[in-house]
Amino acid sequence: SFVVSKALKSWVTCVPQIDRCGTWHACHILGLEISFEADFTCFIVPSAGPDDLTVTVINSTSLLVEWKNVDVCCRNGVTRGYHLLLTDHDQQKIVANLTLFETVFSIGFHDLLPYYAYKVSVKALNVKGVGPASTNVSLTGEGGKKVL
Repeated sequence: SFVVSKALKSWVTCVPQIDRCGTWHACHILGLEISFEADFTCFIVPSAGPDDLTVTVINSTSLLVEWKNVDVCCRNGVTRGYHLLLTDHDQQKIVANLTLFETVFSIGFHDLLPYYAYKVSVKALNVKGVGPASTNVSLTGEGGKKVL
């Protein structure tokens, strides 16, 4: 629960807001509006992977990976970041294993093997953990082609 000291009570007003993910508070403190999460008890990991994972072939040795946040219905809380794994197609060799900020929705990879198949996996993170992956397989090749 949210507790305000007696000295601040005359300057602070808080209204609890309840939604399907738990309780959060919208507060006015000295005229400033502040919102924060309070009860995370019903939060769970995201129940779906990031939306619209695409891989664009830049050239025979470069790929551009892009995605969108998990659909609102499946975030189960606030997205805190993404886990991205780039492997060879057979998942025998890890090329990149990255944790990215929640504001990052694309990343380029260069100096890859020419005309080689890669597997990209992106998972969303929230306060409870990591959700399922969105996965895409791409072959480096001629530039400008989107591989879905």
